[in-house]
Amino acid sequence: MPVEINLLPRRKRKTSMLPVYVLILGLAGLIVLIFMLNTVSTMEEETARTSTELEEKRLEAAELEQELAEYRSGDLDELDDKLEELAEKVVPVSALLEETVRLMPQEGMMTFFDYQFPGQLRVEVLLTTMPDVAKYQHELENSPMIQRAEVESILGEEINEEAEEDPFWYEEYLPQYFTTINVVVNPDAVREVERQEEEEVEQP
Repeated sequence: MPVEINLLPRRKRKTSMLPVYVLILGLAGLIVLIFMLNTVSTMEEETARTSTELEEKRLEAAELEQELAEYRSGDLDELDDKLEELAEKVVPVSALLEETVRLMPQEGMMTFFDYQFPGQLRVEVLLTTMPDVAKYQHELENSPMIQRAEVESILGEEINEEAEEDPFWYEEYLPQYFTTINVVVNPDAVREVERQEEEEVEQP
């Protein structure tokens, strides 16, 4: 009986790669899914945190509006009263300056004027005679705007040697007395004068 012998080498059975590909795709899909879930969770947490902060800001704004409303209803009225009270105490310095200049002797000149609230005034004037100093002090004290005027110092200008050598130096030389006077102002009188002047200007 004839026997058939196959001398050809055996072919190896091909192994299928499909399960490997499926596994890789599955892992990749799982990674993407996990990443997306993590991203969505992070966004939800950020949204929740932002919403909480926004709500807190709204509450703070509401509290601030309430405080402002209370301030407007109470403290603003008090502030207006304080401003009116302060306005009543303000001394119109321009009127005081005009008065102190008006009372000066004709040849006198003011070199310094310093008013300190509420009623202290310091002036420095340049006068030509000692009687002018006394006269100016007297005029200041007689002014309704002023309560008291005291001479602090008088400095006479020295005569130079050239003038002393001229026997008729006194005919050309004009003496100068630098006088400092401290004044106590009557604020109410100054404000009253200013008010009267404003009324005269407003009248047609």
